[in-house]
Amino acid sequence: MRYTVVVLKNPEGSYTATVPALPGCIAQGDTLEETLKLVGGGIEMHIEGLIAEGMGVPKETQPIITSVNIRRPARAGRQDSRTARAASGMG
Repeated sequence: MRYTVVVLKNPEGSYTATVPALPGCIAQGDTLEETLKLVGGGIEMHIEGLIAEGMGVPKETQPIITSVNIRRPARAGRQDSRTARAASGMG
């Protein structure tokens, strides 16, 4: 069996892998190689658990990976003064 794995590099340098076809199947490792090894074992354990519970084994679907452009908010990271006053109870 073959499953798509999505791997992201975390800001501190570790890696996190998820399996879209198996929600909740996640692994984290210090290196890419370690993460892939861990997620492989995680996939096997996840499927074994599904079988033990009498559930079917999800089939891999072809994921669509794309990007979306967004407009950066003009005040990213800053509160509008009216919002800040309202949140503090002074507005």
